[in-house]
Amino acid sequence: VYTIGYEGKDIEEFIEELIENKIERLIDVRELPLSRKNGFSKKSLIQELKEVGIEYKSFPELGSPREVRKRLKSNILSFNEFAEIYRSHLAHHKEELKVLELYSSLKRSALMCFEADWRVCHRSIIAEFLETDDFEMIHLWRRIYRLLQKHTRYIPFRRRDEKGMWRYGRKSGRGFYDYSRKE
Repeated sequence: VYTIGYEGKDIEEFIEELIENKIERLIDVRELPLSRKNGFSKKSLIQELKEVGIEYKSFPELGSPREVRKRLKSNILSFNEFAEIYRSHLAHHKEELKVLELYSSLKRSALMCFEADWRVCHRSIIAEFLETDDFEMIHLWRRIYRLLQKHTRYIPFRRRDEKGMWRYGRKSGRGFYDYSRKE
């Protein structure tokens, strides 16, 4: 199963990347499948995908709840705190996760949300759930990674802590910075 974000891409680039990776079904995991970015709202996206033979399926139940997203964007929550809350949210949507697994197993599929970097997006947490059921996850973001390398000295990544939970942070010349730390 693939994951992809549309941040930093126009609709043509986005669809080209799906075609290059032979994606047959795009699974939208946004709570509200709307976007100010041209071509990425549900209706427009369905039409664009239909023209190239890619199916569209929306799972708004697996989207990050609006209130939690707002707290993350306002820096009230660290990404690790957000991840813990979102994991609890997913625990109440196990049936939808099983349906997602079924959809993902029948056709070459990609989970979609906004963020370019999957490691700081809720789709990374959905990926954790899929990985526990032996799904291999491939994150499409090489183009954005190259931009990150060019424009910043920090490279975001994740690692497991002593309890086996994923911790999200970034690497720099000085080591690992944990996003859960309060500044």
